[in-house]
Amino acid sequence: HAEFTKTATWGNKAPHNFTPAIRGAQHETYPPNEGWLTHNNQPIKLTDLTIKRMTLLFTPKTGPPSCQKKWEQILHTYIDWKKVWRTLSNNFSNPHDTKTWFKLIHRNLRINSNDKMVNTNRCRLCEQARESHVHLLTCSKLNHMRRYVLKLLRATGLDLDSFAYPQTWLTCLNEHNEPLNNVQVALITIHWNILYKHMTKQKLDNRTFNDRAVLKDYARTVAHRIMALIQTLALHNQSRQFGSYDTQAINTSIANSLHTLGHFNPHSGYFKLSNDIADLLKIYDPLLVFSPLDPQI
Repeated sequence: HAEFTKTATWGNKAPHNFTPAIRGAQHETYPPNEGWLTHNNQPIKLTDLTIKRMTLLFTPKTGPPSCQKKWEQILHTYIDWKKVWRTLSNNFSNPHDTKTWFKLIHRNLRINSNDKMVNTNRCRLCEQARESHVHLLTCSKLNHMRRYVLKLLRATGLDLDSFAYPQTWLTCLNEHNEPLNNVQVALITIHWNILYKHMTKQKLDNRTFNDRAVLKDYARTVAHRIMALIQTLALHNQSRQFGSYDTQAINTSIANSLHTLGHFNPHSGYFKLSNDIADLLKIYDPLLVFSPLDPQI
C-alpha cells in the first residue's frame, strides 16, 4: 500500500504552476518553517523574516519626538510636523546643509545654556539674553543676516507677507502651515549651518563674530549649490544631445528648482539665473560669475 509523508517547503514565492522549494520530509527537517510566534504571539514563518521585517519586530514603537510638543508650547501655535519632516528631502541642498537645522528642530544644539564647559549662559552674540534654541530665532545680532536671507527668499518668489515670524525660520512653513519650495527651504537651512559654524568658531577659536564674513560664507555656499544644479542640467543636456534621451525630461523636482532660480526652458535646456539673485550673491562675493546655460551654443 502507498505511504504518504508530509513535506517541508521553503518560501512562499515560486514560478507559475510550480510549488515552493521542497526541503524534505517534515519530520526530518530542522528548523521547521512554520510554528513560530513573534513577541506579541503573532504566527510567523521563518521565510517571512526579511531584514526589514526583523528590524520592525525588534524596534520598539515610539511616539513623535518630544521636541514637537515643546516647540508648539514655546511658539504658541500649531505646527504641521509631517510637512516639516518632508522638507528634509531636497535636491537643491545636501544632507550637510540641513544638519544644524535638524539639530535645532530637535533642540539638540550645543549652546551656552546647556554646555557645562562654559561659565555663562548668556548669548555669545548679543550678550544680553540667555542663549537658548528659541533665542536664536530672535537674537538681534542676527538681524542683518536675516534681512539678507529674506531678500533672497523674495527674489525666489516668496511673498514675505506669508512669512510667519519667527516660526518660519524654524519650520520652513509659511503662515498657512504650507512648506516653502526646495530652494527657499535650502536658503533657510543653509543659513543655520553657516551661522552655527561661525558661532562655534567664535567660541572655540576665540574669534570675533563678523557679520560680513558670515554673509560672504553664506553667499558662496548658496552660489555653489546653484552651480551644482546648473551642472546637473548641463550633463542632462549633453545626454539628450549625444545620447539616447531625446524625449526624456529632467527630474520634475530639479526643474521646479530651476524655475524658482531664474528662466528655464525645459524643451531646449536653456537656463539663466535671475538677475536679482545674482546681484544679491555678488554683494558679498563680486567675483562670482553666472553665465547662461545655452545648449545651442
